[in-house]
Amino acid sequence: MILCKYLLPDSLYRLLRMLASVGIFTEIDEKEDWEKEVDNNNKRKFDITHKAALLQFETNGSLRNFALMFGLESFNRAINDLSYSIATGESSFKHANGLNICSSIFNRIKTVRMSRYLIVQ
Repeated sequence: MILCKYLLPDSLYRLLRMLASVGIFTEIDEKEDWEKEVDNNNKRKFDITHKAALLQFETNGSLRNFALMFGLESFNRAINDLSYSIATGESSFKHANGLNICSSIFNRIKTVRMSRYLIVQ
């Protein structure tokens, strides 16, 4: 993968440690104590957990697409507008974005398909 040559090992390690702290990965400590003192380079290893497996596309019962929704600006606007929903009983998603969640997802799918079509052309 081309991206790998741009990654800073210590930064990636901190990210993986953070994800390990919430149970996405587990750090594998295979070295003896004396090896850690002698060899402190890029021999760090992590293993996938059940939580991480649920984020993989090919896993049965995958929550990947649901998790990806949390990164969408429209979803964040709806979460930030949740007090409207609590106060009125109406959809905070529709209030914050002007259309319901199903229409928004459908429009996003159309946009992605169109952009893939334009790239191929």
